[in-house]
Amino acid sequence: MSEQRISIRQRYEPTGDTFQVLQEGTVCSTHETKEKAVIAIRQTGGRVAAMWARTDFGSGPIHADFCAELLGESIGRIYRHPHGTQEGLWSWSMTAFKRTDRQRMLCHGTEESKQDAARMVEWVYTHCVEG
Repeated sequence: MSEQRISIRQRYEPTGDTFQVLQEGTVCSTHETKEKAVIAIRQTGGRVAAMWARTDFGSGPIHADFCAELLGESIGRIYRHPHGTQEGLWSWSMTAFKRTDRQRMLCHGTEESKQDAARMVEWVYTHCVEG
């Protein structure tokens, strides 16, 4: 499961903001909302490319703890368990949700690696966004 990570950028125009879907630096499509851009990415079989940074609650960055953002919106977090029965495993959680009873999405879990945990945040976000 190695879906291509596809970027979204917001473009400011005199007639209103648009959201561009970029694949390897090339604009593939333009959309009027971020949600429609994410849906276009989902339809390609890809996943959004979030911006990852160390988590900081005000007293400095936390070791082995990262937050994901997409165009200024926090979409998830991953962190490594330092001890206990899950020592060394990476927990992930995605903070957006889908408002439907027909499909329930798992919005948190545990993975063996940081890369797999980050992938799950991006993948689940891509599949939960509604138009």
